[in-house]
Amino acid sequence: MNQYNMAQKAKFKLLSKWNSGLSCIMYHDIELTDADDDVSRYNVKDYYSVGMERIEVTTIEAIKGECDAENEDVSCDSYLGKKILTFINNE
Repeated sequence: MNQYNMAQKAKFKLLSKWNSGLSCIMYHDIELTDADDDVSRYNVKDYYSVGMERIEVTTIEAIKGECDAENEDVSCDSYLGKKILTFINNE
């Protein structure tokens, strides 16, 4: 499935978002529901430059397990949606 078709069928939820305090890392806990209604979770870490001016590196890792956190929709066209779709395509 190409990235465009995958984006049309994927649904994302932002389960939580936080930074690591004094360091320049932003964490995003994301839930992805694909076209087959399979649910996966990912932890996206953005490593910012000093002063949080720009993202230097992004890492994505799959998470196993359930989460009962409140969530909000994340657009497939958003920064996080595109990062995860690219990650999945490259797996």
